[in-house]
Amino acid sequence: MKLRFRSCFVMTVVPLAVMSCYSCSSAPSVRESTPSKATFGPPAPNVMRYGDAWTEEDLRKAAAMPTPRTADGHPDMTGLYGPTYLERTAGLVGGPLTEGKTLKLGTGHPHDLDLRGIANFKNKFENLDAEVEAGRRPSYKPEYKQKAYDLMLISHREDPAIHCQPRGVPRVGPPDEIFQSPTAVVFLYSGAESWIPAFRAIPIDGTTHDEDGDPFPNGDSVGHWEGDTLVVDVTNISAETWLGGDGLIHSENLHVVERLTRVGDTLQYEVTVEDPTMFTKPWTPKPFALLRKKDGHGHAGEDQPCTEKSSAHQIEDRLFRPLKNLKK
Repeated sequence: MKLRFRSCFVMTVVPLAVMSCYSCSSAPSVRESTPSKATFGPPAPNVMRYGDAWTEEDLRKAAAMPTPRTADGHPDMTGLYGPTYLERTAGLVGGPLTEGKTLKLGTGHPHDLDLRGIANFKNKFENLDAEVEAGRRPSYKPEYKQKAYDLMLISHREDPAIHCQPRGVPRVGPPDEIFQSPTAVVFLYSGAESWIPAFRAIPIDGTTHDEDGDPFPNGDSVGHWEGDTLVVDVTNISAETWLGGDGLIHSENLHVVERLTRVGDTLQYEVTVEDPTMFTKPWTPKPFALLRKKDGHGHAGEDQPCTEKSSAHQIEDRLFRPLKNLKK
């Protein structure tokens, strides 16, 4: 039976012996995240940081710290890490409406927007091959390329994440917090970018995939170690999710491999996405390096209800928030 996930789940997690009880936190305030090139080790990933608080020098110093290890010799991934962006939505500022009017901050209805007339979207629409080469978009087979393009034009109203659906793997990105035991790791997500607080309990004891399970937004994850890298293999991901906010659809044959490597107090996160049904080749977005935070666990907060995002709310409170200093 194929399940549909329309409602929010709020959960208290008791995943490992290392914690007696953990409540997923409510969404914190949105912080800016500025990618830049990291300088340690190949391949050079993007740096994920809160505003200007973390610099590349911070990253170098953190990477030079000793890498803690567990009793079985593997790197200890346990800790609280940085933001979870895999992709960002561009702001809709001063964009023309389909009837020729101009959208101003906090006004207008996004269903009427013609995104092709907005400069930052126009460049994307006209250079999809460059988007693919830059790792920001998978390479679709001809029979799916047009559908993905059409959905990109109306993603501001068709994106499942806007309609209270979990983002799912791999869109949810790297975890905010990790707990590790000899037989399992648990990834915790705060809900800041996934809309819904969530967790993933991933066996690393040789457990194989459940071939009879129902499709799920986060799929069926099993992990293993390759040297000092934790490799998480994910299958059975619900085809109702998107890979990103630009109409990045996929089929039920999606296969995701996440690779997490701790170097000192940094965490490198890489992901490879395969879909033999829709893609011409595997998609490998740029990897990220995240800094381990020093202030312990994430803060538990109030349960976060899941509500359908109204169009007006999306425009005023979400897409425009990073651009609030622009003139109207």
